[in-house]
Amino acid sequence: MPTRLPRRSLKAVYECAVPVIAAVNGFCVGGGVGLVGNADCIVASEDAYFGVPEVNQGALGAATHMARLVPQHMMRTLYFTARTIKAADLVQFGSVLEVVPREELDAAALNVAKDIAAKDTRVIRAAKEALNGIDPIDGNKSLLPEQGFTMELNLAWSIGATNSGDEFAGNCAPSEGKQRMSMPSAEMTAEQVIEQIEDGMTVGIGGWGSRRKPMALVRAILRSNLKDLTLISYAGPDAGLLLDAACPRDWFILATLDSIPLEPLFSRARQDKTAKFREWDEGMFQTGLRAAASRVPFLPMRAGLGSAVMENDPTLKTVTSPYDDGETLLAVPALELDVALVHMNRADKYGNAQYLGPDPYFDDLFCMAAKKAYVSTEQIMDTAGMLLDAPIQSMLLNRTMAGVVDSTGAHFTTCSRPMSVTRFQKVMPPQPRPLRIGPPSKLDSCRGAKLTTKTPCRHSPRRPTDE
Repeated sequence: MPTRLPRRSLKAVYECAVPVIAAVNGFCVGGGVGLVGNADCIVASEDAYFGVPEVNQGALGAATHMARLVPQHMMRTLYFTARTIKAADLVQFGSVLEVVPREELDAAALNVAKDIAAKDTRVIRAAKEALNGIDPIDGNKSLLPEQGFTMELNLAWSIGATNSGDEFAGNCAPSEGKQRMSMPSAEMTAEQVIEQIEDGMTVGIGGWGSRRKPMALVRAILRSNLKDLTLISYAGPDAGLLLDAACPRDWFILATLDSIPLEPLFSRARQDKTAKFREWDEGMFQTGLRAAASRVPFLPMRAGLGSAVMENDPTLKTVTSPYDDGETLLAVPALELDVALVHMNRADKYGNAQYLGPDPYFDDLFCMAAKKAYVSTEQIMDTAGMLLDAPIQSMLLNRTMAGVVDSTGAHFTTCSRPMSVTRFQKVMPPQPRPLRIGPPSKLDSCRGAKLTTKTPCRHSPRRPTDE
């Protein structure tokens, strides 16, 4: 759990003013154990399993919370082996109240809630605060050491350390019979990525216009038999090629008068009505992605109200502000994606990806709005080297990416890094500056003048002359 968001979620459960009841079914692992461990009462279904498999991923976390569910030595065994334990076993340890069939789980949790709700609210709130106060371990703080060790392990991966305890302490002599410590690689081929896409899915394509499009993945779609796709993209050659191949069923697109005023294949599909289109304002498009990334059904905004957007798309609705202003706003629905395809300048094999151009576009929103996200990249490199010549803000995507494709896959869209003057001069020899033509009267005054200094005349080519 490397970010602040999980900590805030765990803290919200632990510090809730009233008791929290956890109803668990299926697999409850990692962060799920953190949430359940911070709850006040647990009921589970017969198919519920609990575990902390972080060590399999080269990370640490949720030990304190697992220790609230099982005895100390059992917790250590589960932690070191990444095994899971059945809910029925937790009943024996006293941490799970009862185990019921899955269809009865909600009712069992509500029964416990009714029993608590029947008590005096002030007493219950005071009891919750008192119990938190006498808790021997602060779960909010105990997670920090685990996150610190996880960060050290990440650094160790980047320099090629192994999982030997001696090597982790600084002794680099490898231990016989021990494997190198590594996080699972997310490297894939373009064809393997396309195998994850099914007919009828909603696919988002990152980049902007003719800039940083995952064209290698787009071409892989063209080579496949995929059909009936709903595609969401800021228009570019990806739009034209896919529309010309009749891949999409619906095309949700923002067409901008940007570097390419009008993509010809896109224009023909629009005129021939070979696909359905929805015409949205640019700000609405971004807000729709942001809503999906935030896991909310819609977000309100003003854009679109003063135009014909709602006339062209009758599915859009408005909402009234619940506050005193009572303003009517457009409710932009979430653009939820099954798969997002983006392209970055550089990435490591774990899914951390970096852009080196002037603009991140909205690729991070595309990825957060999707169930699965895949990135193609110009170069796969070690994690440690990605920040040697670029700021940390350029690390746009993290290792939650489902797959990384090593490919110069943006061609023929641009994915170039701004070059310094020195690097530019190595690639392109200096060119003479053109003559700046000034007013005739001033040029006449310069004709025939003999320059006796190395300061150029401001109406002549800007280079010094010989005395």
